[in-house]
Amino acid sequence: MEIIKIIGIVLGSSVFAALVTAFFTRRSHEETIALKYITEERAKWREKIKETMVSLNEAVNSPQLNGERLSKTRKASTYLKLSLNPEPEHTIDREILECIKRLCNEPNYERFCILEERVSILLKHDWERAKSEARTPMPSLTLATFMIGLVWCVFYFFIKNTSVYALVQKVSYLAGAYSEIAISLAVITMVTSLLIWCKRKVDELCLERRAMKLNKALQRPSR
Repeated sequence: MEIIKIIGIVLGSSVFAALVTAFFTRRSHEETIALKYITEERAKWREKIKETMVSLNEAVNSPQLNGERLSKTRKASTYLKLSLNPEPEHTIDREILECIKRLCNEPNYERFCILEERVSILLKHDWERAKSEARTPMPSLTLATFMIGLVWCVFYFFIKNTSVYALVQKVSYLAGAYSEIAISLAVITMVTSLLIWCKRKVDELCLERRAMKLNKALQRPSR
């Protein structure tokens, strides 16, 4: 009977470890695919913005005959305007839109240089954000192993001698090794949720710091 109990514990632990590992592996794979797609699309967006700025430079320096400069400038700026977010919280985007508006009303190289400076800040910000998001995360297997070890340590040092464990033992389906698996699943769910919440808070703080830097960079008024 003792051997059967040991085999049951080993099998239960193996199944639990396999489930946790599979969960983290699948989640990591999905996040990697999504991140790769977003990163590639943003790289294309940055390249298109640069091409648009080149076209806009040519338009600003074109002849003024028959309104040619004004027409070319407004045409070249269309993609740039459609690629920006006019919402109030996107300070740099709104600043660029204002620069484009002034440039389209009166195309000249001085106003183009102001716009060029703002766009360079935007591209720099987006590039730094892409690098931050593309940092290699902890491998899923390593994370799963760490989580399993953490859960079992918590279980043996804090939970096993509590009333919660005794209450679970009274349920026939959860008695013995199965109670350890059930409690471990509950703990690992809570710990994972806490880690996700902490990561979101850190990301929000990083975005706020970047926004503050952008606001400082935009302190110099446009003409």
